[in-house]
Amino acid sequence: MSVKTDFDFLVQAKEELAGDLGTSKATWSLALSQFLASGTSANQFDVVYSDSHSAAAAVKTYDLLGSLASVLTGAAISFVTLNAVIIKNKSTTSTEILSIGGGSNPVAGLWGASGDIIKLGPGGLFVWFDPVDGIAPVAGTGDILQIDPGADTIEFDLLLLGRSA
Repeated sequence: MSVKTDFDFLVQAKEELAGDLGTSKATWSLALSQFLASGTSANQFDVVYSDSHSAAAAVKTYDLLGSLASVLTGAAISFVTLNAVIIKNKSTTSTEILSIGGGSNPVAGLWGASGDIIKLGPGGLFVWFDPVDGIAPVAGTGDILQIDPGADTIEFDLLLLGRSA
């Protein structure tokens, strides 16, 4: 299967200050635009996994080396290298927060310690992108991505990109 990826990310903040003699303006931006061809080398991906999920007060775990299946073919997929994790919390309710990470055998390298988590509030977007090196999940000890909605039912989107070799 061929995986071609256009990764475009842009954030712009425009700041204005009204003064006696006019308005001062400044624009701050952060942009990344990169095309990644299909393959197993740096700046290439050949594995993609996506899920649009409603976590109903239950932890959702993704085994990066064991239980994921291609959305297109249904074939088993494994991430020898994980290069991108993108999660969107689709909730609009202020208390509906996703906890990402932690749990048993968490993906090593995304967080400082195995129990570390990232809290993603409603409308939030988590993006981790490392197209050159990525991280290598380790079967049985560091290959689980956990997403916990706590006691809430929270809809979220997940996109994982990486390499099979």
